[in-house]
Formats: sequence, structure tokens, C-alpha cells
Amino acid sequence: MGSDRYYTHPTVDGVEQPSNHLILPEKTKDFFRLRTFCCYEYSDLPESVEENMFQLVQRGMPLTPAEKMRALSTKWAVFGKQYEEDYAMVVNCKCKDILK
Repeated sequence: MGSDRYYTHPTVDGVEQPSNHLILPEKTKDFFRLRTFCCYEYSDLPESVEENMFQLVQRGMPLTPAEKMRALSTKWAVFGKQYEEDYAMVVNCKCKDILK
């Protein structure tokens, strides 16, 4: 697997700080700048529907019970749950102007 790359160095109070982060090349940044990303949010889905959607995204291969347990306990799953708890106002925000 490749190394992690960052879009920019960290910024503190509007000033870019030096870091050891590997930064994406300008050509790669340009690639992303020219793209439009679309994100869909589904509210109040039953767990069974959410699992089914996840399976469809994963090429239709159903998860085993062990895979389901592992997926729910990954660092990303824990991060996502923590984000939703800590930033509930942002997660529940429907006003696009606030997020610009």
C-alpha cells in the first residue's frame, strides 16, 4: 500500500506550518480541483437497509457475521461515531450556506 499524502501542510491561524507530511503534487491537486464530488445522506435508515446498501456498494457480496462485527469496530467506524457525537450540529445541519 502507498504512503499517506496530504493536500496541504497543516494551517494554524491562517498560516501554513512546516511538517513532515508528504504533499500531493500540483498535477494531482489540479485533478481533484476539476472534479465535482457528490455526497448523499440518508436519514433514519433501518440497520438492515443500511447493511444491504453497504453490501451493494461492496459488489453485492454479503458480509459474514464476523465481517459485520469487524466493520463496526474499525478505527474509521469508531471515528465516524465519535464525529457524529462531537459535531452533531454539523452532522444535522441542512443549511448549505453555513458549511460554505
